[in-house]
Amino acid sequence: MQKATLDFLKKLKRNNNRDWFGDHRAEYDAALADLHETVDQIIVATARFDSSIKKSLKAKDCVFRIYRDVRFSKEKSPYKPHFGALIGPEGRKGMLRAGYYFHVEPGGRSMLGGGLHQPPGPTIQKIREAISRNGQAMRKIIEEKKFRDTFGELDGESLKSAPRGFSADHPEIELLRLKSFTAIQKVPDEVMLDPKLPDRAATVFRVLFPLNVFLDRAVLAK
Repeated sequence: MQKATLDFLKKLKRNNNRDWFGDHRAEYDAALADLHETVDQIIVATARFDSSIKKSLKAKDCVFRIYRDVRFSKEKSPYKPHFGALIGPEGRKGMLRAGYYFHVEPGGRSMLGGGLHQPPGPTIQKIREAISRNGQAMRKIIEEKKFRDTFGELDGESLKSAPRGFSADHPEIELLRLKSFTAIQKVPDEVMLDPKLPDRAATVFRVLFPLNVFLDRAVLAK
């Protein structure tokens, strides 16, 4: 990834308005092209171990728009000060399947991770049923040393009480209370600028792969 891409995002954060963006459109286009090239390389590297990532998947299918939806937000800044991409079976539209997330934001706020973020009711119910039946399989994944060393604990909020239909004294109640099933690793700017970034991302995603397999099996079960 090019330094100019991070520099553009830094400047956008300080000048988050349409006039400035219009005057610097060429910088945005160059940064977006750099992002697409990087994501395409990460897709190729990830597809080597995850067969759900098809060869036909491209960065344009995965990269989220930089434009913010401000209709229902008190924060009216028109642009996101970061780039994001969801690499999964259906790209950014596949929000009901586990995937890999690539987040570019200067100042040590970039991230590599994935899983399934705040799935809707029917989807999370399937995951909770899978955990209830075989929570030990999920625990084996997230408590494995390489997973812990890479991500620490699962990221995200939990319910304050047991979800409906599950006992508060269930042995896997902590997992059952989760609202999301995601793991994140923060990435410093110098790593984002490393020419080996695509391979580094794929290495991190490979550690996440068993969790995604567990989640997808639960979600796709009939």
